[in-house]
Amino acid sequence: MTVHVRRAEAEDRPTLMRLFTSVFGSPPASGEWEWKYDRNPSRAASVGAFEGDEAIGFFGGLATRFVGGGADLPGTSGVDVMTAPAARRLGRSGVYREMGQRFVEENRVLGIPFYFGFPNDRHRLAGERLLGFRTVERAGQWIRPVARPTLARRLRSRLRPVRVVDAFGPGHDVLTERLCARPGVRTDRSRTALAWRFGNRPGVRYLLLEASGGRESAGYAVLRFVGERALIVDLQAADEAGGAVVDL
Repeated sequence: MTVHVRRAEAEDRPTLMRLFTSVFGSPPASGEWEWKYDRNPSRAASVGAFEGDEAIGFFGGLATRFVGGGADLPGTSGVDVMTAPAARRLGRSGVYREMGQRFVEENRVLGIPFYFGFPNDRHRLAGERLLGFRTVERAGQWIRPVARPTLARRLRSRLRPVRVVDAFGPGHDVLTERLCARPGVRTDRSRTALAWRFGNRPGVRYLLLEASGGRESAGYAVLRFVGERALIVDLQAADEAGGAVVDL
């Protein structure tokens, strides 16, 4: 049967859920795809490979915006990239490559200049060979045990202008402007983007910390809790050499 590679639409969701389950052994968490693809305030294209009415491949676009240095462009990262087990022999040299090329074409029409991702080594090598991926750098990991703070540390922490917040307020807008004024581009850290990213994800717990600089935000950190681990998933400061990073 002929394989058709095209932009994935909302009505494809049932067959894509079956594909996800066949590839990963279980369906995605309830509400995860609706949050990721439907409620995202930014827009990007996702691509699927279909054999008849059944999906045999998917290349997801997690939309964002690329901002900084005077630029404000639509952007995306590649996520949920998969091919059905029965199609993988073809997928590496045929379906996978065609999906990747179509993904670029569809998102280029939307004005997206490039996309990025964090693949494991196997997918990175396949992407370099078949899709022209360019490796920027390896993602590192820092691990630090968290001990119960001493009384002196608890007293010092009360003097630091850091507080737990439910959402970032108007003072965050000035921080966003400062981040955008720096050279280079970065993903959107506006209040709208962060409210979606960290305030409405089903089944995921985040803790938002904000360092105050008077009426303006001096920086923020976001923690995600996974079992007994606390992961720092975002950390930004108006002055990276100042005290806000240490305080956070």
